[in-house]
Amino acid sequence: MRAKTSRCLRNLLVVVLILSALYVAYRYTLRRRVEAKLDEIRKQGYPATLAELDEWYPQPPPGENAADLYLKAFSLCVTNSADETLPFVGTAHIPSRSTPLPEEMKRGIAQYLERNQAALNLFHEASNVKLSRYPTEGSDLKTLFVSLLDHLRLIRVGMRMLSLECLLNSSNGDSDRAAGAIKALLALAESTKARPKLITYLSEQPIQGMAVEDLEQALSRTSFKDDQLKNLMGAFHEVETANAFSFAIIGERAQANTAWQEMLNESGSARKFMVDWDKLSNFDQIVATLYRPLGLIDLDYLARLEFFDEFLRASKVPFPEGLKQMASLKDKHALFNVLPVAKQEVKTETDMPNIEGRNQSRLRAVYTSLGIERYRLSNGTLPDSLNTLVPRFLSEVPADPFDGRPLRYKKLTRGYVVYSVGQDGKDDGGVEPRGGYPPGTDITFTVEH
Repeated sequence: MRAKTSRCLRNLLVVVLILSALYVAYRYTLRRRVEAKLDEIRKQGYPATLAELDEWYPQPPPGENAADLYLKAFSLCVTNSADETLPFVGTAHIPSRSTPLPEEMKRGIAQYLERNQAALNLFHEASNVKLSRYPTEGSDLKTLFVSLLDHLRLIRVGMRMLSLECLLNSSNGDSDRAAGAIKALLALAESTKARPKLITYLSEQPIQGMAVEDLEQALSRTSFKDDQLKNLMGAFHEVETANAFSFAIIGERAQANTAWQEMLNESGSARKFMVDWDKLSNFDQIVATLYRPLGLIDLDYLARLEFFDEFLRASKVPFPEGLKQMASLKDKHALFNVLPVAKQEVKTETDMPNIEGRNQSRLRAVYTSLGIERYRLSNGTLPDSLNTLVPRFLSEVPADPFDGRPLRYKKLTRGYVVYSVGQDGKDDGGVEPRGGYPPGTDITFTVEH
């Protein structure tokens, strides 16, 4: 009996040793796969960590950093949000494009801009400086962008101020200053690009959107010269082809390394990284709690790295094919269905392509409309079709990011509309949406004159 017990204990010990060896081999293999993936990222010329991202985006030379001018401009801004005569910074609403601005509103805007003239001058000066990088805590990107939100809040102040400048000048028939305000708005949006992160990408979209809406107002309220229209075409085309979306993915991947390192150093679970822990299913909570002992920290990180790699490649594929590829990635990786951290983070990232599709649609519609305006200025009438603009005013008719066909164009009783079918792929005839661009609406750029 004693011999049998000894054999059972020996067998149990052997099983434990084998399982322990397998566990060590499993953890070692995972770690080696992670390190190999990081080396692969570096060989591709991309940063794999926040410290490397900091070096990838070097600090502009002294005197060549637009962010320095923007920060100085922000410090000079004088706001008065209680003013009932002011849109954007007050409580007033802008009249429709076909309605002249009330004289009281024009006076209020003029007074507001006069109080902020010093800041406005700096915004315009900064728009001519190509490099920009805002400071962070620790003066580099090794931190988790703590100071970023403050800069984004201040940028929105500048956005509203430049929009008011455009509105007032287009209402007064000063197309040169109106165009300058729009170009300064686009430059302000671009100034966030040295912070490659989804939050900066998302903060850039409203500023670009404001520039689009300002141009809609301006083209409906005043006439532009051909050289002004050409310059605006160049500015919007440069923004549309800048690929800020890919830069944001590169930054997110680098930041994921910091999250992985911190999870490795935690004594317990992945709980601190779960944004909505209480909303997780019981199964996901159990899995997250076991992240360390089961080696899921490495498995989760590896899954995210592989996803980022494919997602980044797909983000560079022209739409609509790029949209299809990015949408399919979430279902391609089965691990995302059982790893709570990866599942939650990847859901956020896979929602972004449609935002980029809507953004590209607006910018391409603007570019096309500026070509239409150049044609109208030259011929005294609107073109019958967009093909008429090629090759003198457009090298080609831009494609709709959502279906790959040429953007749509329709004459209106007063003016015209250029539009994309939008996320649902359905042509609704260019009906102008209200309150943003939900999935079931066309994405329009409308000019009334």
